[in-house]
Amino acid sequence: MQRTALIQQIISKKKYKNYLEIGCQYGMSFLPTVCRNKIAVDPAFDIPLKRKFKWLIKNPTNIRNRYFEETSDEFFAKRKSELEKYGKLDLAFVDGLHTFEASLKDVLNSLHYLQDDGIIIMHDCFPPHKAGAVPAKNYDDAASMNLPGWDGLWCGDVWKSIVYLKKAFGEQLDVYVIDTDFGLGIVKPKQKITTSLDLDRKLFDEVNQLTYDEMMINPQDMLGLRDVKFAETLISEI
Repeated sequence: MQRTALIQQIISKKKYKNYLEIGCQYGMSFLPTVCRNKIAVDPAFDIPLKRKFKWLIKNPTNIRNRYFEETSDEFFAKRKSELEKYGKLDLAFVDGLHTFEASLKDVLNSLHYLQDDGIIIMHDCFPPHKAGAVPAKNYDDAASMNLPGWDGLWCGDVWKSIVYLKKAFGEQLDVYVIDTDFGLGIVKPKQKITTSLDLDRKLFDEVNQLTYDEMMINPQDMLGLRDVKFAETLISEI
């Protein structure tokens, strides 16, 4: 199951109204998603007007879309009132800069606004090969390394955010990865979060020392990796 299908099925079943997507430069998953209120965040949108118009006709909920062309850090720092105007977030999709720190901050910031039965979905949590998992500043930095096995696919070290969240919030969050679409991370509250949502730098540094090879020894344990069929279980249980 691809990310757009999973996102839509969850929204439809739960009748969610408030959707946030971080990292939607081309609008490929954002525009098709049917939800009453949708917020898009990206520092460099590249969505042609023709594509926006096409999807407005196909999906009229796009008429209420809000677009914020800024980094996610800037968005969360400046747009508190914008988020509070909609009420709690129902679903947040994190697909921004593919680094451990950026993806983790996006999740922690989203948790501040997530309703009790909301869900965060993360993309690129199970890279298909070592070259695509290389820690880098951005895509161009990763591509410039000319690594063996490089095929243009870069997931980065987003997977480390899953490890961090499992360690920091194991009692309060369900955190795991569904083995589909380069790894869809699921972050779902089990109870009210009482642990601080500030970045724990000591834990961050500890997790950051992990390597892709170490993770691949037992991804079922480290990431809570689950078969693609578990997506259907998730939908049936929510």
